[in-house]
Amino acid sequence: AMTPSPGGAGARGAGARGDLLPSVNVASVPSQVEESWRRLPPSSDASMPIPFRGGETAVLPTSTSTSAHDEPELDVSQLDISALTSPPANGAKCVVLLVLGSFNPPHTWHARLPAIVKDALKAPSKRFPAGAHVVGAYLSPVHDGYGKPGLVKAEHRIAMARLAVAHEPGVGVDTWEATRSQHQRSLAVARALHRRVGDFALAHGASEVPAVVIACGSDLVKSMATPGHWRPEDVQALTSDEHGVVAVLRAGAEDVDTARAEASSCPWLAQAVSSGGVLFVGSGDAASSCVSSTHVRELLSTYYTDENTNERERAMTRYKERLNSILCQEVQEYIDSFNLYK
Repeated sequence: AMTPSPGGAGARGAGARGDLLPSVNVASVPSQVEESWRRLPPSSDASMPIPFRGGETAVLPTSTSTSAHDEPELDVSQLDISALTSPPANGAKCVVLLVLGSFNPPHTWHARLPAIVKDALKAPSKRFPAGAHVVGAYLSPVHDGYGKPGLVKAEHRIAMARLAVAHEPGVGVDTWEATRSQHQRSLAVARALHRRVGDFALAHGASEVPAVVIACGSDLVKSMATPGHWRPEDVQALTSDEHGVVAVLRAGAEDVDTARAEASSCPWLAQAVSSGGVLFVGSGDAASSCVSSTHVRELLSTYYTDENTNERERAMTRYKERLNSILCQEVQEYIDSFNLYK
């Protein structure tokens, strides 16, 4: 039997997104990242290739501006309009959650993450002294230009993400990131959602625009602390009062104190951890929190590529229960229908 790869909505399954500075001090970049950077071909235009884990590349947009008319319509059906127009009496801040990731494919941990963060934010914290009321949540599938090996087309990942959260109240899928002309940085995605949610909220009589908070696995915060993976100023903006990051730890594998200490050792994260801009919470579900899309693809690949009929049947019996626990039936059927990951 295979051992699940640690992750969850973390390592761009919502995590290492390659949000690099346009120019990087090579001396500050770990040797393996530096070597992958040096192997990159010259850029053919004004955009710069971005190195990140495994030597993969993406393109840093020279501009993230876009006309309103070419933006996808925001799915507002999952927003709690009454909470937007009548803020909680206890003074809790209204927020919208943004879950960044490849969703390749989306699994049960991706779908459950918003609910875990929603419950955690009800409690008072440094970032939200009276707690926060989550009025909606969105999964944002990454653009095809992210360049991750094995990444299926955005149209499939969007469709699967919608199936994965179909039975999760208050959770939708935002296609803004996936439908841009090129790969976008995380901060641009968060600000675009904030602007569009804000336009909707103000148009419906809200007195203020809800903050967009990043909900993620702990791997995203670890990638933020890795030199060369993110623009420090983007990290500072995402972890400031403008947004905020809530990282869910892997049950049984991580604890809050250790996670805080590790993040605090990073110069550009220390202040955010201290001020509450980065909040670590437990998941309470050891099985689901250690699931990763990579592990799901390994299971699917093992089942579908075995040419021995008897072994294939045994593999199906062995893995079907596991697949059912990490992939909803609708997503499994979609994968079968379009012959994905085989």
